[in-house]
Amino acid sequence: MRGRWIILGIILVLIISLCIPATLADGASPQYELLLSYVPKWGKGNFIAGEVIKNGMWGSVNDLYVKVFLQVDGSDEWWAKPTGDIPYSVVKDGKFGITFNTGGDDIHATRLALMLVRPRDARLLDFELANAAALSVVTIDRKPSGEISVGYSYRAEYVDPQETLYRIGANVGFYTQPGTAPGSPLSENHIEAVLRAAAACTTDVRFYSTTGEIAKAYPIARTLGLRVAATAWLDGGENDQAELDALITLCNRGFASMAVVGNETQYQKRLSEDELLKDIAYVRAGVLDRSIPVTTADTMDAYLNSARLRDACDVLGLNVYPYWSGASAGDDSVERSLTGAVAQLARCADGKQIVVTETGWPTGGSYRAGNEGQMENMEAAKSVLWSSEGEVLRIYWFSLADEPWKDADEPGVGSSWGLLDKDLNIKPIMDELFWYTHGEDDFATELDPESDFAPYPFSYTQPNGYGAV
Repeated sequence: MRGRWIILGIILVLIISLCIPATLADGASPQYELLLSYVPKWGKGNFIAGEVIKNGMWGSVNDLYVKVFLQVDGSDEWWAKPTGDIPYSVVKDGKFGITFNTGGDDIHATRLALMLVRPRDARLLDFELANAAALSVVTIDRKPSGEISVGYSYRAEYVDPQETLYRIGANVGFYTQPGTAPGSPLSENHIEAVLRAAAACTTDVRFYSTTGEIAKAYPIARTLGLRVAATAWLDGGENDQAELDALITLCNRGFASMAVVGNETQYQKRLSEDELLKDIAYVRAGVLDRSIPVTTADTMDAYLNSARLRDACDVLGLNVYPYWSGASAGDDSVERSLTGAVAQLARCADGKQIVVTETGWPTGGSYRAGNEGQMENMEAAKSVLWSSEGEVLRIYWFSLADEPWKDADEPGVGSSWGLLDKDLNIKPIMDELFWYTHGEDDFATELDPESDFAPYPFSYTQPNGYGAV
């Protein structure tokens, strides 16, 4: 009898030991904690040292990086350290040491921000982008008097790939200035400015060509940490083959996270169905990474009327606009229009996920346009993501910024579909649409301050108090 109790006790201990890590991971504690063990005082240039804890466990992290940014008193600019070429430190066995004193007034920096990031984000030089991508953030305030204070932000809610707002991307057009249109030259500086504006409100963007001037945008997007749904623009013309080949190359070089073969080719009757199916098969055969979904972007009718098209696509790329369906702001018709379309397509999707490749609302130009309609359409998009139970993979908003040239195709409303105006200024509704805070001095750096910094990692002893003397 006693032997049975011993066996039961051993089994109980094993069960408890197996459950503890899961409790730490799924409970209130953050997955990653970035703790400091050494911080130089103001005027000192020693390296900063610390440890990373994962799920409450010490010494288990080797695949992450720590970045540091600093501000010198009197400046609002953040500088990446140690250098622009290598702006990170490797975490090894849960420990890191990072140099921030590499020139100028670094030793007199009054504020430093340390960010724990994934390898893909290690080279980000932009403070806002790195902060948005961080798994954990620590800010350090240093005073000439010797005082040091530390604040923590565990950011877990920002990095969950299932977070609803992280599943809202933006369709990006680059011809935002009057007098420009597709085919006009684009400078890399302008492309970067547009994509930095995109990166302030999303992690996913979609481009409408793979060749010409738009091709310049793909490597810039990758340096900014943006995932790109690359679209081959197909119109039955002589450039179609080049667009398809470039789409395959972009996917195989890691510049695209989704391959979109044509946009509304069936709705606009630019290609026959047989031609489109052939092009989809051509791209599917050429893309080496089978995890990259290949699809097209078209209207509801294109999919409902063709089982062959549904079968050919890895996911179903749907363009749906409550505005063009006659929905009006101020009642529930906007949400009913969007959610109803998605639900209708889901019923015949045979288990395939849906990507809403376009939806949006103009803010000016007609009696139905305006901020209220844009807000309601976005709220409907968020509702779809919350309630779809995985059926909807992502929604791409149309569009990031106003483009004046589009008035030629849609008189009165074409130039006002953006979340930003043509000069990339935030429209009044923008703050309500995404979780970022715009136009404030503390952009994306709201922390949970702690009045006292404690504790040091258990293995570290710092005899002179909280900083070097």
